Amino acid sequence: MEDTSKKRKGTNMTISEQNAKNEKDAEDDLEVAKGNRLDLRNEAEKRKRLYTTLKGEVAEFLEETGEEPTNIAKERDAAKKAVNGIKTELNEAEETYSKAVENYKKARENNGADDLAVEVQWESLRDDLDIAEGNLAILREYLAETKTVHGNLAARYKAEKTPELKSEVKIQQKRIEITKEDIQKAKNEIREIKISQNNGELPDKSDDEDADENLGDDGLFVNNEKDAKDDLEVAKGNRLDLRNEAEKRKRLYTTLKGEVAEFLEETGKEPTNIAKERDAAKKAVKAIKTELNEAEEKYSTAVKNYKKARENNGAVDLAVEVQEERLQDDLDIAEGNLAILREYLAETKTVHGNLAARYKAEKTPELKTEVKIQKKRLEVTKEDIEKAKNEIRDLKMKRNDGEMPDRSDDEDADENLDNDGLFVSEDEGEEDIDPEDIWSPALARKRAGLGRDVFRIEGFRDGRPAKVITGRGPPNASSFRLENESDYAVDRETDIDITKNRKGDEKIGGKWQFGKQNLPVIQGIALPPGGSVESVMPIPKVPYGTFQQRATPTAIKVKWWLGDNSYAKCWETRSTIRRVFGRVQGDIAIYEAAKFQEKRYGEWLSGHRGNTGRSPSAQPRSSQVHFDISDDDSDDDSNDDSDDDSDGDNDDKPQKVGKTKKKQGEPKIKKEPGEEEPTGTAQKPAETAMNAMQIFEARWCKRNNIDPAKMSMEDDYQFTKDWEAILKAEAGRR
Repeated sequence: MEDTSKKRKGTNMTISEQNAKNEKDAEDDLEVAKGNRLDLRNEAEKRKRLYTTLKGEVAEFLEETGEEPTNIAKERDAAKKAVNGIKTELNEAEETYSKAVENYKKARENNGADDLAVEVQWESLRDDLDIAEGNLAILREYLAETKTVHGNLAARYKAEKTPELKSEVKIQQKRIEITKEDIQKAKNEIREIKISQNNGELPDKSDDEDADENLGDDGLFVNNEKDAKDDLEVAKGNRLDLRNEAEKRKRLYTTLKGEVAEFLEETGKEPTNIAKERDAAKKAVKAIKTELNEAEEKYSTAVKNYKKARENNGAVDLAVEVQEERLQDDLDIAEGNLAILREYLAETKTVHGNLAARYKAEKTPELKTEVKIQKKRLEVTKEDIEKAKNEIRDLKMKRNDGEMPDRSDDEDADENLDNDGLFVSEDEGEEDIDPEDIWSPALARKRAGLGRDVFRIEGFRDGRPAKVITGRGPPNASSFRLENESDYAVDRETDIDITKNRKGDEKIGGKWQFGKQNLPVIQGIALPPGGSVESVMPIPKVPYGTFQQRATPTAIKVKWWLGDNSYAKCWETRSTIRRVFGRVQGDIAIYEAAKFQEKRYGEWLSGHRGNTGRSPSAQPRSSQVHFDISDDDSDDDSNDDSDDDSDGDNDDKPQKVGKTKKKQGEPKIKKEPGEEEPTGTAQKPAETAMNAMQIFEARWCKRNNIDPAKMSMEDDYQFTKDWEAILKAEAGRR
């Protein structure tokens, strides 16, 4: 017998210690292989079920209507590819698992284990049980999902009564029944495995196994009380959100409608911009009605299901409980409406203040009319706020059995207007008053008849001089400035250093990590303090041997796509934009984005643009054209100058273009589009590219049966790739 106390050659361990270590390592490998195999088995089961379901749906739809549903057929084909795609991975995982079992068995034998046949059989049963339980979990998840789809379709069918919807409801109903049968089979399989584990004896029936996947009287899947309550909370939240959104849209439409009428009465002509916004607001009100009706139906169904689940659970006195629940929901909606009104009043105050300041300077009849309209809007909104407070008070009295509730500080707050019609706090005039004050930025603005300079600090950048990016206006109409840090109070602990989170500077192995594949969208341009859009106009290249004019320092806010509907936003340098879009096209994109930004901001200042919480996606159409016109810009250029400049402004500095650069093997400089002697009015490069791309996009969407207005990120990415391929082919022909 081998002496296990001896140390193995080349190690400090005895043979027994080495065997124990080998067994532990083999066990770890087995656990990893088992986990991978289980995950892939579950994923393969999901894909297989989806493909089988979609295949059945296409066949049933074809039988019912006589035509194949294009969208479902596409999903079926994609699901089939996905099933085939995972087969290889699953086979490899099975092979790895078998090897891991053999290695573990061998390691156990070397470590003196006996009766391994029983142990291996037990391990195999345990694995089969894990897979069966995973399959059951998938089926239950699938059933819950099918229930949601069926419920939505049933609600739509009640409203629209179309044959296609009727067919889809029947298909989903059948899917529910089939999934219920599959769940029962999965439960039986688990029971059989447990019997095998339990030496042939019947195991105790767990609560989970005894759970029944029931359908209610209306054919909808009914969960237990907890699930029904969760569904009710979701339905309630959706209903509340849609109610609030509908109230916002309705208020905007009513306001714009009134403004158009008043402007027409005052001046004798209809204001074109406001009339257009009124028509758009009317469409938006109509568009949300269907969604709101569906949400109300879902909420009613969820209330019934919860009530039924509570009754099944032995609850009594449900009428009182349901009444209290409805009162609470009405109170939530009323409080949401009050919040909207207060937000609306604050916005109107800002617009009114800006218009009043402009009227003091320009004194035009149109501005006078607009100031009067905004003043009236303030008064009407104050009245509406008072009505909303009274409604909340009445609801609280009902909930409080007719007794007057305590008056909260929030309810007692008064929306005050000062003498010039602006919304102010009661002690605003008393703040920071010192008779010895002579000058400050705030005092200077006040003496000039201007309101307070309401700005936010977007970030700062150290350097000589240090810069700060400021933002003004709401998210959907912001204007940005790149100003000297000395003019602002920057907190380096809380404010963002924009040089530390730039995605455009990231490299791995000398390769840029962010580029066209991340579908960059420009969301803002930080202009010089004067705010001149012309300062960022593209500067044409100059002949060799002369100085290149300095580009205006700026920063560009970019949204990068990270995949899976996630994004990153940061402030990039001009060199990054040039690298991604090409030197010429990048400068054009910056200029057009700046024009668009300032136009929106101007509309907001004049009261012709709404104030919403939505972040802008202010990318001009032409800046989406992902191709390089310049010869010296490349995504793979690992020696870009931006690495050598901490501020990233090397592209903004003047540079002498010498003849030595040409001798270093760079291609001859090409004339930019529009540099040739024009025989007539030439199109701008961005316009030419945009027209070509729009034509290609229309054809591409038609060929792929995609609505251009509903393109997903994946569609947009694929379109961009196809467009780039067209451009490369075109460049090759030249």
